This record gives sequence, structure tokens and C-alpha cells, in this order.
Amino acid sequence: MISTLPIMSLAEEVSEAQVLGFGILVLALNLGIYVVIPLMIGFKINKYLKTRN
Repeated sequence: MISTLPIMSLAEEVSEAQVLGFGILVLALNLGIYVVIPLMIGFKINKYLKTRN
């Protein structure tokens, strides 16, 4: 999460739409990092272990 904080500093504080857009981008990035990637790794390991037996 700390790695995505600099992205929010790119948004100009006067533009509410830009802040909202960057906020949605940060949420999507965090979702990918903390949910999607670990799930993909888990599925790959599971598939590898099933084919190995």
C-alpha cells in the first residue's frame, strides 16, 4: 500500500475528478497486488501439484 501512495500525490488538489480517478486507480492496483496475484500463484501451485502426482 505504501508503494501506491506516491500515485495519489500526482493528483492536483483542485480537481476533484482527478483525485477520484487516481483513488480508483490506487484501489484497483491494491486489489491486484493483494488479491489477484496471490490467487494466481495459488492456482498455479495447485495445478502443478495435481499434475505431479
